[in-house]
Amino acid sequence: LEQQISLSLESHFVMSAQSINSKMEERLDAIKALCHAALKQKQCIQKQREKFKEALSELKELKAEYEMLQNENETFEEDKRRSQLHQCYICYKSIVIEPNTQIQT
Repeated sequence: LEQQISLSLESHFVMSAQSINSKMEERLDAIKALCHAALKQKQCIQKQREKFKEALSELKELKAEYEMLQNENETFEEDKRRSQLHQCYICYKSIVIEPNTQIQT
């Protein structure tokens, strides 16, 4: 009887240990799956971060190009105004200054 009880207890403990081991393996598999998913998310975030940095860099380049074009446009407008003023002066000179100079001499 003692031997039967001993074998029964041993069998029970072995089955309990196997059950615990099985549950631990299931949990370990679940943890591995979570870690794998987290790693994929991290990689995805890193790729998005790289794309964002590239887009930001392109945006900075476009901003610099825009500012350069804006400066060129301002210079063009200034040159255009100078030319118009010069033409006005030539016109004024031909109408007002030169006739007065001819009259005086």
